[in-house]
Amino acid sequence: MKFLVVLTAILIATIWKPGLVKIDDRWFLKLRGAIERIKQAKQKPGKSDWFLVFLATYSVPLLMLALVLTFSTGVLFGLVSIVVHIFILLMAFDWMNPQALARQYLNHWERGYSEACYLFLEEQLECADPPAIHENQELHLTFSKLYVYRCFTCMFVTLFWYLIAEPLGVLFAYLSYRLRRIVLSDTESPELEPVAGIIQLLEWLPLRLMGLTLGLVGNFEGCLSRLKRIGLGSEESNAQAVYEYALCALGRPDQAHTSDRESAHIDNPEATSDEYRLLALSQIDSLQSLMQRSQFLWLTVLALGTVLGWQ
Repeated sequence: MKFLVVLTAILIATIWKPGLVKIDDRWFLKLRGAIERIKQAKQKPGKSDWFLVFLATYSVPLLMLALVLTFSTGVLFGLVSIVVHIFILLMAFDWMNPQALARQYLNHWERGYSEACYLFLEEQLECADPPAIHENQELHLTFSKLYVYRCFTCMFVTLFWYLIAEPLGVLFAYLSYRLRRIVLSDTESPELEPVAGIIQLLEWLPLRLMGLTLGLVGNFEGCLSRLKRIGLGSEESNAQAVYEYALCALGRPDQAHTSDRESAHIDNPEATSDEYRLLALSQIDSLQSLMQRSQFLWLTVLALGTVLGWQ
């Protein structure tokens, strides 16, 4: 059933909803606000109140989903349960459609609208530290890195935890990423460190599987070398690590060994502005193709597992 659910959700997300669609997560914001108001209503607030809010943020949605899954099992020959599974996957997939995301950015980039690219990074990708408007190379590198990481979190982390824990795992990951968006705006929030730790755990194994996947659909030797460098742990962010995997898969490991935005060039560091735009367009197209091939490989393995009865 998992293969059918995943395939249906991906088809809906990519074919029936091809536009740039941000998930309506107002329910999460309302839930969070309600929990905060309950905390503030206490006559004697304590130092551990933040942990109760943190716990309730996870437990309430997960408990509600568990109840829905329990009561929907077997209803209409299991169709209701399948619909619930598909809806939860779509909720995670549709955070932002990666293909539409790239198309909209490339429309700005191709026309030379640097200001539009800057605003796109700031508003659509929620980049906390976007580069200067006139720095084309930095704009390109920032988008490329965020695009690859968005594909990784929306698609591959979601699929991994669906295979491990079905809708409850997907919802747990979804809540973690939403909560990170909230707490990042408050650097003094006591929830910042726990959320970062949870996301690190959520992404630890999928990140290494992603490196292997990109090696199989791209330059295997380069990705394997990068995988050995990361090992069990790395000081680099997961966003930087998955981007480096992607560059290694494209056969550009020399670009992957640095996180310095100013030193990352595409093939020809002395190219003119117009030439650089064309080179950048080509690289983003290559990244899109790489992510699509990786997704196809995961679906193929999932289908094979279904045929062989591994799930």
